[in-house]
Amino acid sequence: MATSLKRIFVVTAGLSAIGIACGIVLGSIAFWVELWRIPGQTAPEDRLRLALLGAAGGALFGAVLAPIVAWIFLRRVTIGRAIAETSIGVLAGIAVGGLFQPQLTILYALGGFVAAGARLWAMVPEQSADLREPITHERLKIN
Repeated sequence: MATSLKRIFVVTAGLSAIGIACGIVLGSIAFWVELWRIPGQTAPEDRLRLALLGAAGGALFGAVLAPIVAWIFLRRVTIGRAIAETSIGVLAGIAVGGLFQPQLTILYALGGFVAAGARLWAMVPEQSADLREPITHERLKIN
């Protein structure tokens, strides 16, 4: 049982680290779009500081939300697909928010992340076979 808890902790920490890395990049992009679409809100010398604030916020959201969404929605999805498609969802949310409500770009980005995770969960069928079983010719139905 200790091995299982250790494995869960390691996987969760890895998911959190991936969420931090993606959140830094995507959070900065979201803040840059928000700053770009709302002119006159900040002085040019403050923009780097605010982009760093966006990176910090993105890292925080990524650290918390990536493991939660991964454990709830994405257990049946490969990690590469989960990262790619949820990142595309965030970027889509940033684009929609930047176009229609720039002051809410961050919320649109979060909505895009959750929507992409839910879409993946709905699109990927549940595995019927026990993945811990060794793969055999009988299991693959190879003649």
